[in-house]
Order: sequence, then structure tokens, then C-alpha cells
Amino acid sequence: MGDIEGEQTVRVAIIPFEQCNQKRFLAVAIPTFGTNRVLDTFGQIVLILFPISLLLTAGISMIYVGCSLAPITELTQHAASMARRVTQRQGFWEPLPVATPHDELGQLAETFNDLFRGVDSAVRQLRQFVTDASHELRTPIAVLHGETELLLSKPRTAEEYQKTLAIFMTS
Repeated sequence: MGDIEGEQTVRVAIIPFEQCNQKRFLAVAIPTFGTNRVLDTFGQIVLILFPISLLLTAGISMIYVGCSLAPITELTQHAASMARRVTQRQGFWEPLPVATPHDELGQLAETFNDLFRGVDSAVRQLRQFVTDASHELRTPIAVLHGETELLLSKPRTAEEYQKTLAIFMTS
């Protein structure tokens, strides 16, 4: 029902019921002026609260995600620091920090620490092998160098060159 100037619209609800085996109806009439005003006010409140709730939810989500990702960021920065140390030959391994050893990130950090311990051990063994091998090779190379200098110090016969080369082959 439309509003006519000066008149109010009314909502009518008809409720059927039975009384003493007779069908009866209850009619309830409510003016819509107050209802429309309440609906308009509710609509205005929703238009204000909805964007505010979205912004509040976004802010809380950013804080929560930031706190949740902080340990991953710390592990990533530490791994990057170790990568820089390796490329700058400052050493290889430094354990990753483990704040909470029983959660997934703590277990991941411990697994990486175990891996890095093994790699560090292998690198140290390789460095020791190279040092030992170079030390062991210095003596035969020095002998070959001295013999070669002696051989080339003056002109020799082909037979003398062959004798000296035979010594190289047995060394």
C-alpha cells in the first residue's frame, strides 16, 4: 500500500487458528512508518559497519600472517647469510636458530642443521684431502723439476736424454 500524503500505510498479518473446533482468524495490523524508519536506519548502519569490518578484518589478518611468517623469514635470512658466507669463503656452516623445536618450522630447521653438518663435514674432508694430496705431490714434482733443469743445463747425447727420461718413468 502506498503512502498518501498525511496517511500511513499499515501491514496486516492474518493468523489462522482453531478454537473449539471452529476455524478463526486473528488479524494484526501494524503501521509501517516506524518499520520503514527502522529498516532505513539499519541500512545506513550496515553501509557504515561493513567497510569498517572489512578493514578491521584485513588489519587483523595482516598482523596474524606477519606473525605466522616471521619464523620463515628469519630462516630464509639466515640461509641467505650462509650462502653469502660460502661465496665469500668466510666459512661454511652456522646452525639455523630453532625457537620452537617441536613445531613444523623447528623440525625443518633441525633437519637443515643436520644436512648442513653433513655437508660441512664433507667439505672439511675434501679440503683436508686436497691439502694432503698437494703436499704429497710437491716432492715428486720437485724431483722432476730438478732433474729436468739438470738435463737441460747443457747439451747431451740422445742416449743421456733416454737414461734421464727412464728415471722419470720409474719415479
